[in-house]
Amino acid sequence: MAGIFEIGDIKAGRGSLAKGELVLCRLNDGSAVGSPLLVANGAQDGPAVWLGSAVHGIELGGSEVIRRLLREEIHPKRLRGTVIGAPIMNPLAFRASDRLTNYDRNDMNRMFGEGEPSISRTMAHNLYKLGISKADYVVDYHSCNPPSIDFTILKHGEDEVTSKSLELAKAYGVTITSPRSDSAGTLTGRAVADGKPAVCVELVFSRRLDAPSIRSGVLGTKNILVKLGMIEGEVVPQKDTTVIPGEHWYQAVYCSAGGIVTLLKGVGEKVAQGETFAIVRDAYGQTLEESCSPVDGYGIAYPMQGSQALASGDKLAYIAWPK
Repeated sequence: MAGIFEIGDIKAGRGSLAKGELVLCRLNDGSAVGSPLLVANGAQDGPAVWLGSAVHGIELGGSEVIRRLLREEIHPKRLRGTVIGAPIMNPLAFRASDRLTNYDRNDMNRMFGEGEPSISRTMAHNLYKLGISKADYVVDYHSCNPPSIDFTILKHGEDEVTSKSLELAKAYGVTITSPRSDSAGTLTGRAVADGKPAVCVELVFSRRLDAPSIRSGVLGTKNILVKLGMIEGEVVPQKDTTVIPGEHWYQAVYCSAGGIVTLLKGVGEKVAQGETFAIVRDAYGQTLEESCSPVDGYGIAYPMQGSQALASGDKLAYIAWPK
């Protein structure tokens, strides 16, 4: 039928919102595990955009951004093209309230490529083959523990696909970063390699919905849709998060000594190379380590996974600096 957009068990007609799911794998009792989808199929032709969240099961911010966009903000009869919302891309991790897939303890966001078979890789393969492959553009929402600013992560490169990804990130409007070395098997890395411009978004924060970050996510995504000509409007500057202008590299800083962390610099603040931005102390209050910045840059996040007491080797901070 002309104008019908089909994905998984969904058939979305022109100018309509439909729901359904993609079956990603089966458990040992044969029961199917599905990723729920919302599909807004516009009344007019245009590109298809994939909005995905919770590939890490505790990172919920993007799920709420997708809900607000597809239930409150986007009207299919005034939409050009198709928006596919996948609020729970890793249903097993989501059900277990775990960052990783509880069945195999794998990070599904490292499974979008070749490697040893696992349930995480099976889910990633089917999510991409049955779902993401139908999109022209990809936005992958993650959540960074506070304190953090909202930022986007792009694969670095000079080719046309990465250039288009950068234009989407500029439209989104928060601090733009690229890792010094790309991690293999990420969703956005696979999409870019497949010719699809893609942006990874870090919202705030894991396990909870942060109101300013959700507003930033809704605005930024609408800005992308405006940029792509899918909805009417103008690109609007962000106002709910600190934005560091320009393009930046970023890297993680880890604890050498474990202990209770005192932060000396807030997120978004400048930090000089060699300057102490955090102190690690033992239970007696003695200083065990002074964490210093490796570059002249900015602290953009302190992504501590548990409490503000870290062990040796735990991730303490993300430091960004201009390209």
